[in-house]
Amino acid sequence: FVESKKSLKKKSNDDVVENNRPVKYGGDYEAQRHWMEITLHLPLKEWYYHDLEYWGLDYPPLTAYVSYAYGWMADQLGSLHDDAFDDENVDGEYLGKATKTCANIDEADEICKNDPTTQTADDKTTMQRKGLRILKELVALHTSRYGFEDARGKLFMRLTVLVLDVTIYMSAVWVLAMRLTAGDDTIIANGNIFGLSIRQHRRIWLLLTALTQPAIILIDHGHFQYNTTSLGLALWSFHFMTLDVNPFLRESDNPAARNTSFLGPVIGSIFFSLALNFKQMELYHAPAVFAYLLGRCFRKKRGRSSNENSANNVDQQPSHIIAAVSRFISLGVTVILTFAILWVPFAITIQPPQDLLSFDIKVIYQILRRLFPFKRGLFEGKVANLWCTLSIRPISIRQRIPEDVLPLTAL
Repeated sequence: FVESKKSLKKKSNDDVVENNRPVKYGGDYEAQRHWMEITLHLPLKEWYYHDLEYWGLDYPPLTAYVSYAYGWMADQLGSLHDDAFDDENVDGEYLGKATKTCANIDEADEICKNDPTTQTADDKTTMQRKGLRILKELVALHTSRYGFEDARGKLFMRLTVLVLDVTIYMSAVWVLAMRLTAGDDTIIANGNIFGLSIRQHRRIWLLLTALTQPAIILIDHGHFQYNTTSLGLALWSFHFMTLDVNPFLRESDNPAARNTSFLGPVIGSIFFSLALNFKQMELYHAPAVFAYLLGRCFRKKRGRSSNENSANNVDQQPSHIIAAVSRFISLGVTVILTFAILWVPFAITIQPPQDLLSFDIKVIYQILRRLFPFKRGLFEGKVANLWCTLSIRPISIRQRIPEDVLPLTAL
């Protein structure tokens, strides 16, 4: 793994410039770092337009907002150490401004060309760096591209994943483990050196299974992603939407209101909307979630016996339909509002000189094109392994079917 990583890094460095034009460097780590860079420095409406050939932003708005938050944090932490740098030797170490890494970009890019502190891709000079100033360079616009490999920058990026893991994914796993293992407190008789009950034993195994899942550790964390954040939001949504009671009321407060509340599914729909807006892969869960929530809308109130329901069936039918429709509307309004809060800011523009607000629907279309890149075909990034398998001989589907028809074939 280490050797393959070194060879990949060498290949990426050698291929930074191709035909006198910059090409992509690195992989998902560089993409996530680059999104911090552009969201921090560019206006909101430019996030999904800026330099799409170099790891253009193609995740939903919530990911973009999180990238901005982490980019702002890195910039602020780095700014705290601006005064620690001067151009003098201190204790034998050069503490000048850290050398910027930049490719030999074409003549139109004057940022790297005329900056005396710029280091080209072929320049192997390393500079001593001090403090957290490096975090400011981690998210510097343009000059941080093409191989920002400082260890402190990597540590910061890894910590951003860990923070979201603990606060969103691991917390959801813990809550669900507590809920799913409630019950049997019988102490295990044999081989129980810790005095655990059956419930505690099951809970520990459930937690270990979820938190040490090989797919997350080896694949997701191995190539740097925030997939567990969207998964954690989905788990929180599953927790709330399956609650039959109001999660914020104790049974002693108001038993009737607690047992007939529809607040759980409403909160669950908010969390699932956030999961969808963090990564579009949550669309895999969307049909099942929609079907379940639709069923919850038509579920009758708890607490009535079957005899009561049979006797009052005719009288209850209109009120039951009204209740079901009101629940469905409440879910719809909740989802629409959640999406609107996240998406509308991208389309709002201020028109000078009267500073009038206007709505540019083209930005919304651009975001959708980035999220569902049918025009890029099925082979973008070589992540569609089925289609890559079918593209080799003797099938060679890529040569036999036009690229604009392939997305329809995938359906």
